[in-house]
Amino acid sequence: NYWPAISLSGAIISKTTSLPPIEAMAIYMPLAGGLAIIIFYTITKTHYGKETAYIASLLFGTVFTHVYFTAGVTKETYANPLYLTIILILFNQNIVKKKSTIAAFTILSIALAFTHHLTSVILATIIISITLAKIIDGLKTGREINKIEPLLAIIFLTTLTLYFTLYAKKIFNFTTEDQILTASSFQIVAFALAAYLTLKPYRYSRNGAIISTIAATAFTTATIIIILSTNFSPKPYFTPTVQRHILPYLLPYYLIIPFIVQGYIACRRIGSPVPLIFWFSAVAGLQAYSLFTSTGLDLTLWIRTPNFLYPPAAILVALGLYKTYKIGGKKIFQTLAKLTVIVVILAIAVTNLYSLHASVNLQDRYMGYHWLYTRQEYFAGLYVSKLYDGTVAGDMKVSYLIDHYYKLNVDVLQGYRYLAEETRVRPKLLFVYGQMFRNGYVLGLHGIVLSSDWTRRLYELNQIYANGLTTLYAG
Repeated sequence: NYWPAISLSGAIISKTTSLPPIEAMAIYMPLAGGLAIIIFYTITKTHYGKETAYIASLLFGTVFTHVYFTAGVTKETYANPLYLTIILILFNQNIVKKKSTIAAFTILSIALAFTHHLTSVILATIIISITLAKIIDGLKTGREINKIEPLLAIIFLTTLTLYFTLYAKKIFNFTTEDQILTASSFQIVAFALAAYLTLKPYRYSRNGAIISTIAATAFTTATIIIILSTNFSPKPYFTPTVQRHILPYLLPYYLIIPFIVQGYIACRRIGSPVPLIFWFSAVAGLQAYSLFTSTGLDLTLWIRTPNFLYPPAAILVALGLYKTYKIGGKKIFQTLAKLTVIVVILAIAVTNLYSLHASVNLQDRYMGYHWLYTRQEYFAGLYVSKLYDGTVAGDMKVSYLIDHYYKLNVDVLQGYRYLAEETRVRPKLLFVYGQMFRNGYVLGLHGIVLSSDWTRRLYELNQIYANGLTTLYAG
């Protein structure tokens, strides 16, 4: 186990509360997930006011991908409070100046490194970006540069380096020098763009703000039209069919774009935008890397980085929404602005909540339903692990359970080829579960529809186990 912190904390909580680990974690992990929102609210309120903090927390607390990835006993759930606490320290100069901060920051760095490797790597990128930006900003403006901040960056990077080189080297051997160099080049471009937007002299222009917002709205509209009317696809596995199907679920991401622009304008007028903008740009650089390259990391980053992009984006959007809500001018424009803000916030919250419902309850084919496992599927996996040591034929959902949890070999393509009648070779053991009849055979990110009579192939096999939702067949 290369990220043992969650297991250790679960054992400690179980011993402390005298509850079984499953019950203890069922209570503690939702509290950890809720704590992340409280820390995020504190970050926002300290710098941008309670109104902006309320709006940002509502947006972040309901965003589908965040809720989905932190809904259970996962590394992300445990890592989020640690990650956001470190961000809180980087944002707050009063905390940074305290002598006890170095010790607390070191403990947080070690805890995060042993909790979730991807969160740690992304946070390292954010820390480097924010620290360099503050140094450049200090040199440019003549402000005193806090010497503790570079020290904190060194502490975190040293901790992460020691963790990967001495303890978890095996899980990080899929990265190459070329991939690191390419990702770094995207970071340099993102940093340069953020530096241009934040460090240049700024003078507010009402006309400029209106034009920028209209341009952002036009870009959003054009993107939706392209998705609906063309076969353009940014990734081979994100086909036009998938894009059109999940477009309603992605509505919040399109709605926030104009308000991110408004938020940037508000951020520049309030004060130094360095921490927020460079937090956003560091994650956006990784997202761009995943979108425009084809490496072993692109799929992982493309799916996971929105969770890290949404917190700074939520603050920018909240700033933009609040700025729009408080707009001056004629009464009719004020009323229209307030109505627009209310409708947008409700649309984002409702869409995100429905997306979670569609994934967990409706188990929509394209919304990650295969990450949800039933008791019957675990029981079937346990049965297989005790009585069989060969290769199991099954889809990606089966592979995650049988391979990653029960440590048996799974041949994903063998099961698909047999059920799709691409081969007559019978699998020695085929794992079939109830949702496969509705959503198909999971290859990659979603279920692939099988022929209408695919179950006919099952009659050629011997049923050796069934528990209502899961069936095992021997060839």
